[in-house]
Amino acid sequence: MIKDKFQNPGLIAIGVFLLAIVAYLPSLSTGGAGFFWDTPAVFGGDSFFMVSFEHGYHRPLFDLALQAQRALWGEAALGYHLVNLLLHAFNSVLLFFIVRRLVPDLLPSSLAAFLFALHPAHVEAVTWVFAQPWLIGAFFSLSSFLLYLKYFSSSKPLMALASALSAFLAMLSSQAALLLPVFMVASGLLLGAGRRQRTLGLLLYTLVLGIYAVFFLGTGEFRPAAGTATFGFLNTFFVFGFYIFKLTFPFSLAPLPIMPSSILYPFTALMPFAVGYILYSEGMRREVAALGAMLVLMAPALMIALWANDYSIGYRYMYMPLMAGCVFVAMLMARLRSRQALRLVASVLLIASMSGALWHSLEWTDNTGLWREVSDSRPDGVPPLLNLAATLAAAGRTGEVEGAIRDALNSDEVTTDHYTWITRFYDHLGSGAPDGRMRMYEDLVVVKGEAHARYVMGFISLQRFKKGEQDVVSAQEYLEASVALDDEFTPAHYSLAMVYMYQDKYEAARDEFLKVRDADEQNMNWVDSVKFLTLLNGVSGATGPL
Repeated sequence: MIKDKFQNPGLIAIGVFLLAIVAYLPSLSTGGAGFFWDTPAVFGGDSFFMVSFEHGYHRPLFDLALQAQRALWGEAALGYHLVNLLLHAFNSVLLFFIVRRLVPDLLPSSLAAFLFALHPAHVEAVTWVFAQPWLIGAFFSLSSFLLYLKYFSSSKPLMALASALSAFLAMLSSQAALLLPVFMVASGLLLGAGRRQRTLGLLLYTLVLGIYAVFFLGTGEFRPAAGTATFGFLNTFFVFGFYIFKLTFPFSLAPLPIMPSSILYPFTALMPFAVGYILYSEGMRREVAALGAMLVLMAPALMIALWANDYSIGYRYMYMPLMAGCVFVAMLMARLRSRQALRLVASVLLIASMSGALWHSLEWTDNTGLWREVSDSRPDGVPPLLNLAATLAAAGRTGEVEGAIRDALNSDEVTTDHYTWITRFYDHLGSGAPDGRMRMYEDLVVVKGEAHARYVMGFISLQRFKKGEQDVVSAQEYLEASVALDDEFTPAHYSLAMVYMYQDKYEAARDEFLKVRDADEQNMNWVDSVKFLTLLNGVSGATGPL
């Protein structure tokens, strides 16, 4: 444990960095599966990467980071995991320097940094490549806050400008950082900044938030799930209790299977409010502010659970709230009068955290086992089944891959986007792309029916035409066969209309769009069909491709 005579912050920062690396070193192991919990298409000419904003997110800085990493090491998993690990280590060091400014006592501020570096809740954020937005966003968020604190002490406007720029980069990395400007302005008030400092900070953070809102807000598509509002709020309360429980007790406290830890979630959900009330009553306003910051930083995770109207949990969502939680712990520890008691508490916390981080990181190396467990718990969930198929294929267990793919095809939740991933599996497992598509088609006929199968193959052919991989004729043939078999199948009519548009056959496209428009206003392509019909009504003859 760090002794009082060990008073060199630089050496402590190096120690924090190295221990963060050691605790999560198992994340560099691929366990024979390449990637952990990542998008399944790791084969063939297509990367496993998704363009993030096409899937409900807008993270342009993350997209650029992925492109840069792919240019450096292609689809070799080690490089991406190394970036995640280094980001976490640097974040831990940044947090140390922030806590040093808020809690001058070196021992509790060191404890906060080591606790954050070693906390077992970070396994998902550090190990999962697609959790990198939270790590990048945290890096720029911490940089922004540290620069803001330096601005308080120096009153140099350049520091405030650099802080606002870092906050903007954080927002471009992860939408979890959208609350950062509000958090910064509130910090200026709570930390006693001067009026000029607060005014400049308010102007700069309002400016960057306004720029983000004008150019980027709304690019991602977020649609709340169906369900009652009452259930959504109750579920969100339960999820909140889970997060507080895992932040406070990384290990399960349930001694027996008959007493699951979920019983404690409603009680842990109330715990921060009770603790905050007690601290406020004792005049510990800075501690209450740190606790409040933790709850504010948890808001994006709770919004996701509310919108999904489901028990949606992601350990990566706890990465930024835990920063404020560690500051809160440091402030409490600084009030302990006994240095011996402080060392004892710190030693127990750090040893337990280090052990937990190593243990959970090693668990993640069994990638196939993880995805099999998830798919067994969610038999209708398509992404877990596809990821299970990916890890089985990467581990050379090709005989088990088709079973997972067939389970995915049988799911009621399968979508056309999923089909594009599934056909890549078949392309990889077959002797070539045509064989893969044919096997896909045969399975779809059995599982979904011939009209549906022809539509999916037409949809996939259309996507490949857009990428320049083939002409549009095969897509037309599949889709025309689909509507001939089922004239009420609106997705096939819509895709066929798009094919005709690409061929400058505007009258034929108009007829297909009309069938979609007249079918049912609830179908997913209705709005786009109305837009295209409005556009086509302004086209006399053929004025060129749209």
